[in-house]
Amino acid sequence: MRRMDEKGVSPVIGVILMVAITVILAAVIA
Repeated sequence: MRRMDEKGVSPVIGVILMVAITVILAAVIA
């Protein structure tokens, strides 16, 4: 269970963080 959750959640969190950072940077620059 834990292995499946970690493999499934980690990539999602990484993508969300990347998107969030991109949006924040875009907002600051704009």
